[in-house]
Amino acid sequence: MSIYLKNVIGDPKRRAGEAKIRPHVDRLVYVEGGFDAEILSRVVIKRGIRFQPTPDKREYIGKSGIIELIRTKSPKSFAIVDMDHDFFGHAIKETPQINDTNSKCCLQALFLNENTCSEFHHQLSKRLFLKQSLDSQKFLKTLQENWPLLSLVAKERTYARLFRGKNGRRKKYRFPTHERDSWPSLNDIINLKRECIRDLIPAEYKDDYLQFKRKHHQMLNNIGINDHSLEEVLGPFILHFRLSIPKHRIRKEMENALIRCIPNHTDDDVLKHLLRHIT
Repeated sequence: MSIYLKNVIGDPKRRAGEAKIRPHVDRLVYVEGGFDAEILSRVVIKRGIRFQPTPDKREYIGKSGIIELIRTKSPKSFAIVDMDHDFFGHAIKETPQINDTNSKCCLQALFLNENTCSEFHHQLSKRLFLKQSLDSQKFLKTLQENWPLLSLVAKERTYARLFRGKNGRRKKYRFPTHERDSWPSLNDIINLKRECIRDLIPAEYKDDYLQFKRKHHQMLNNIGINDHSLEEVLGPFILHFRLSIPKHRIRKEMENALIRCIPNHTDDDVLKHLLRHIT
């Protein structure tokens, strides 16, 4: 038996055993992490649906893990996964119980958009500065003024990550390992702008990367910003104002800020698309 509650609830063997005793009253929908589960639980006001991260087992981690889990262990459950670089849904086409976030790269990108970014900025300022002060006002003003640049760099790093994901298994490419807390410097973000991807795309692959962008430009224009890229760009900016704050707390406060700006801006069409496979 798993120790952590999410492991217990999401354990496919436990679910199968429970079903023999009594039918489940909820439909289990696996997602890629706790943040995704929190977002969907907040915006989907529909009884009988439980959004659940997969158990903390290596074989169930990430998008590929969820697909394997649904196919082999839990065929009566459902899942919502990030589209990532799978623009045409090839990875999930044979698994109708799984839907993805197409045409956005990830769940976050569905809800962080032109309608919500201003509220996101205000909520982030409140989370980082618990009391209204000159520092919080300066942070918010500077963030709003620099958002066009910051979002530009975050989008470019999203494209770079999608290129890496699409080509990571091809022998032609040898991408350097990129740790999650390996953020670019604020100086690089400001000075390099779109070129602030050198830690993700080695110089020898730049032409291929540009070709990738040209080929998929229509899709990329609307794909949004993925969570890792937003963190990598906003993280250094936040550290400029709050030097001593740990990176894991920055990550959490960004998630909290996004959660708090979603409910009043939920698009019914977005939810219908996400849930269309759940019957």
